[in-house]
Amino acid sequence: EIPGGRAYEEAQRLLPEGARVVSAAEHAYRWRFDSHTIHSLDCLGQASPDPGMPFFQGAEAVAAYFSGLGYTHLAFTPPRASVCLYSLQHWQAHIYGGQWMWRQWAPFFLDFMKTQRELAQTRRVIFRSPALVVVDLQTRVSGALAPDAAGP
Repeated sequence: EIPGGRAYEEAQRLLPEGARVVSAAEHAYRWRFDSHTIHSLDCLGQASPDPGMPFFQGAEAVAAYFSGLGYTHLAFTPPRASVCLYSLQHWQAHIYGGQWMWRQWAPFFLDFMKTQRELAQTRRVIFRSPALVVVDLQTRVSGALAPDAAGP
């Protein structure tokens, strides 16, 4: 059993019928793709549907982009919990060093991790575990701190 594997089942039970999920989750193979529309993000900053993911423009721009594509939820592995593609430690280590390719990708991954955090502060979180967070992109949390006031 992979740690956190049950989180995907629990989270998916909470998704409403017709939910469309964009997923930056480490164990995306654990989703049941037969019950919801789920699209997995992979190499951030490399390719995305027109007009292109609005990196470096803030969480609101990304939420609007995903919503405009018909997504209702964002799922992600918390960056400090990830040991692979969505690992905060990995991308911080590669922002200034390592292979050329990792240095090119690092700013995009780090920006998206900031966006995830901000959306989890300003939108309703329908599921949270050490392995997985699912955010309802359509429902704002009243009284939420503005992302820049929430701190690092």
